Amino acid sequence: DGRSWRVNRTLLGTVQRTEIEATMGAAPVGTLHLVASGSVVEAHKGDQWGNFEDLAWLRELANKHCIACVSGDIHANDFHCIPTENGRMVYDFTSSGAAIRRAIWAGTDCENFGLLEIDAATLRGQWIRFGQPGALAPVTIDRHSWQMQA
Repeated sequence: DGRSWRVNRTLLGTVQRTEIEATMGAAPVGTLHLVASGSVVEAHKGDQWGNFEDLAWLRELANKHCIACVSGDIHANDFHCIPTENGRMVYDFTSSGAAIRRAIWAGTDCENFGLLEIDAATLRGQWIRFGQPGALAPVTIDRHSWQMQA
């Protein structure tokens, strides 16, 4: 829930952060952690984790854990690699499937959705627009190295 705790400089609040940290800490090393958010994580104007202390907190967690975010709210498909201080990444897969048009009911058609495929070796994201692969190329991340594959 990234909307109800928007107090000062935090999205999630102490209770949610503590629960997320405990859950990630209790999981085996190399576990893929998916963080779902109604707001994008970084690189967009308006509602984004980058406007709050939570992005620095998430990047700190990503120094130790494999974190991929599934976000929306921009009425478009997008993808971002957000580096941590030690070179690891937080990956942000964005698709706003509820938007039929760019400005909800007005503007250009979009009809977006995203698809994540997860297996033991990889995390693969692809974006669809009008039932066809969109302008974004599919992304594949090696789960063992936590790096994008060429």
